Amino acid sequence: MTKLPYSNRRSFLRGAGGLTLWLPFSFFFHKNRIAYAQAEATYKLITYYFPNGCQPDLWNYQNALSPLLPMRDKITVLGGVKNSVSEAFGRDPHEQGGATLFTGVPLKDGNQSTGASIDQIAAKQLNKDSLLKEPLVTGVWRGFAGGEYRSITWSRRSWREDGQPVEPLQNPLTIFNNLFNAPLVDEEMAKQVNLKRSILDSVVKQYRSMIGEQYPLTQDAKIQLKDHLEKIRELERSMVQIQKELPPQCQQLTPPNSVRKVGGLVPYDQFEAAFHGQIDLLVTALQCGFTNTASLMFCCAGEEYVNRNISSVPDHDSSHYTNEARKQIFISYRQYHMRNLLRLMTKMNAITEANGRTLLDNSVIVVGSEFGESREHIRSPQPHLLVGGAKLQMGREINLGGTYTNNDVYRTALSGVGVDVPRVGLAEHNNGLIPQLLNTNP
Repeated sequence: MTKLPYSNRRSFLRGAGGLTLWLPFSFFFHKNRIAYAQAEATYKLITYYFPNGCQPDLWNYQNALSPLLPMRDKITVLGGVKNSVSEAFGRDPHEQGGATLFTGVPLKDGNQSTGASIDQIAAKQLNKDSLLKEPLVTGVWRGFAGGEYRSITWSRRSWREDGQPVEPLQNPLTIFNNLFNAPLVDEEMAKQVNLKRSILDSVVKQYRSMIGEQYPLTQDAKIQLKDHLEKIRELERSMVQIQKELPPQCQQLTPPNSVRKVGGLVPYDQFEAAFHGQIDLLVTALQCGFTNTASLMFCCAGEEYVNRNISSVPDHDSSHYTNEARKQIFISYRQYHMRNLLRLMTKMNAITEANGRTLLDNSVIVVGSEFGESREHIRSPQPHLLVGGAKLQMGREINLGGTYTNNDVYRTALSGVGVDVPRVGLAEHNNGLIPQLLNTNP
């Protein structure tokens, strides 16, 4: 990959959330100053989905979780989590089990849920001073499960308050361009535009003509325009100073490779590259203050994903194993999903934030899948991990014994990042905060 041939200052100003000079000065300055120059680190919350569940007796460091052993002190393994909402409502176990994950509410139909996911709930508080007000939602999927293409509810893990699904962004290059808005500048464009000039110079002449004697504006209007022009100049000087204080990763960014599509869909052999690109962009977005909440999804529920480095047997088929050989394939797929999680954890743990803790330590990543016993599609216990730290206890293995629901796990995770809510999802499925997870000395 080649570095972008454009001015750092121009790309920074253009890329700051897609804001323009025509926005009110106070809005533009306030939002960017907070996002890029905050003195203290903000807690982050991320949801992380993998498909086809995991048996309770394999949900441990000896089997499915073995790739995570080097960072087990940053992880709390949860067993015995009751998915009572999914059990109480109909629809396919893959679909309903996946949709109740991170929400604690049932689906309304094949296009909509009945409530918000925790990434969306957290964003209301954690993203107040971020450039993105909603979570950064990414993932890879084809939607092919159980021998057919499924409705969108099988491939959505982020849901707004009104139950509307958020489509995960797939192509890392598209995510990069949407997030950082950094277009390539070719030689012809460079001839037409002097990149060393201020980004404002192109509009200064127009401003000056509007405040000149010949322009038919009232004197008061001209005074206001002149004042606005001075404020824009002040803004640019302030923004350039803020940019100097940014980490190198936020000053000049390299665009990722695009992923190819076949028939409008990303082929399975591109999933890993796309997902790794999404992880890398998410870490940059978190580090640079673009967002404090996110959702990552590898495959839709029941996806027939095939990784030839593991087997020609699809992930979903292996989840219905009937012999030891197929069981080992199933375990290998679980380990693969955990290695992807380890990539995210390692990158986040390498970044130190303003409070002296790592980006990972300031975060809670909620990891889960649609059900536990995959061979029979049994929805409880539902496998979960809590990763990172923030205000929660890590480095533990806890069996909740069916006493607490996934609703309780999600409410406790929100509490761990400072978002206190009376319940998550359906009230009758909430039993309270899980005391074993709460850190009395965060």
